[in-house]
Formats: sequence, structure tokens, C-alpha cells
Amino acid sequence: MLSPRFLRSPQFPRWIALAGLLCVACTASGDPTHAPDPVGLVRFAPPVAVVQALEEGSGRVAFWQARTDLLCQASVRVQARHVDLVWRRQDGLAQSRSLAVPFWPTAVFFDAAGRLCVAGKSVEGLAFVEAFVLALPTDETDSPSVGAETQAGTSQGLVGGNIRSSQTLLVHKTNDLISFAVIDPTRPGTWYVQMLVSRDLFRARPTPSGAYSLELLATPHAETKTEVGEAAQDVLVANELAFPYPRIHIGDHITAGRLLIFTEGTFTRGLVLADHDRDGYFETAIVANTAEWLALDLNNPANFR
Repeated sequence: MLSPRFLRSPQFPRWIALAGLLCVACTASGDPTHAPDPVGLVRFAPPVAVVQALEEGSGRVAFWQARTDLLCQASVRVQARHVDLVWRRQDGLAQSRSLAVPFWPTAVFFDAAGRLCVAGKSVEGLAFVEAFVLALPTDETDSPSVGAETQAGTSQGLVGGNIRSSQTLLVHKTNDLISFAVIDPTRPGTWYVQMLVSRDLFRARPTPSGAYSLELLATPHAETKTEVGEAAQDVLVANELAFPYPRIHIGDHITAGRLLIFTEGTFTRGLVLADHDRDGYFETAIVANTAEWLALDLNNPANFR
């Protein structure tokens, strides 16, 4: 019997998601149509509880100011395997379209180059990030898309906006899923990702080959840091990361350093990971309620570069 205290705890959503993954793992391992997986991963479609958690999280929607007069909104539909794009121009012209992708999209963001980056889970159980180069919509017919199926949408004067090309940026061998990713505007080519079940936070950086690799930066579990060993000397243990915050922001504070800010959206409760010396690693974790939030003066845009 689960106690009311446990049901309200930050760990409860993590155990729900983990139970869903384990249930699917058991089902897949008993299916004779699945050949043995050489990397020990499970082929699965995310269970309903996991899909709901992803589609309610902050990683589901992203915006890109393609030009001063043109805005793109991207969102994912996990179970349907679609990425939806809405283009809006200041003169009122607009277009919406849906892109079918051959994987379960779990998060979406735009990188510094304006590429549409979609985190997903493949049928082989691999977590990865795929980048798509978009052609900006115009008043004239655009060329056919490549890399994804384009389904009919609605247009109010704009056409085009198709995918020009695609590239796999990251492949991560894990049974977990990427729940959100956000770029670091102060470090070109760098972004942060958080996993749905473990809640571990990673930094993604490009390698000489052009592919990205993940480095663990923070975790809510002390045992995770122990398992990493000597490479974990800069890993921050922050228990509050276990709480499923729906909003994540990043900013460079004048005095506090580079901050990764997790909130409930109303700033009644928040977690701040601080990189005070701006060396790329978080030194402290601050759990803040409304009063503490105001005391830290984090709601004043003038304090951020």
C-alpha cells in the first residue's frame, strides 16, 4: 500500500515512468518476433503514462525567430510520431504543416543555426537527436521536402517551409528518454538535455567528427555519481532534480553566473543550478520558493546578460 506521503513525493513520477518502461521491457523480451538486441536495449513504443509526461513537459514546444518578421513554432506528438510546424509572419500570413517521422519524438528545440532538432526514441530503443534544415516559407512554391514525409496542412498565404536536409547529431544507448533539451546561448554548439526517468542532466557538445557526445553534469541520485567514478568529480548531486518541473530556462546572471532555472511556470517553486565561475559545471543547487526567488532577484531581466 502506497502512503499519501509517497504519492506526493518527487520520486513518485519517476517510479511511475520506470514501471512503465519495465512493463514494456518484459513484454518485448517475451516476443519471439524480436531478435536479440546486441546492445541490450528494448524495442518499444513509449507507454501511455510516459507519453503523457512527455507531452505535458516543456520539451514539447519550441520557437524560432527565423527573421524579424517570421516566427516558427514546433511541437511534437509522441504517439502519432509527428512534428507540427506553424509559421507566422507579421503581415498576417501563416501556414501549418505536420511532418511524419520514423521514430517517437520526445522533445524539440532549435539550435543556434536555426535547425529544427528533434529528440526521439527509435524502434531499436536508442535515444537520439535528429537535426532538420528547414526552408523558410515564402509566397512562392517551394521545392519538395526530403528526410521526412510532409502531410497536408493549412495555409493562409504562405507556402514552402519544407525540410531541406537532415542529420543525426546524437545517438545515446539508454533505456531512458530525452524529455527536454535547451541550447546554451553563451556557448555555441552546446546544449543541455534531461532524461525523463532518471532525471539526470547532461551537456551535449560536438566532437571532431561532428557528432555530439553527452557528459553528465547533475543527478538527483548520489549513487549515480558513485557509479560514474573518477569522471564524476564535477557532477552535482541535486535531489530536487527528481521533481518534474514543466519549465526550464537558461540565463547568464551578472553576479550569480550561468544559471539553469527549473520552475513550475508560476515561480511558486523553482530549482536553480548555478555555474558561478562559468566553467561549464554547476557548483550549487538552490531550491527557491516565491520569497527566495524575489530575494535572489531572478525575476529582473536587467540582471541577465
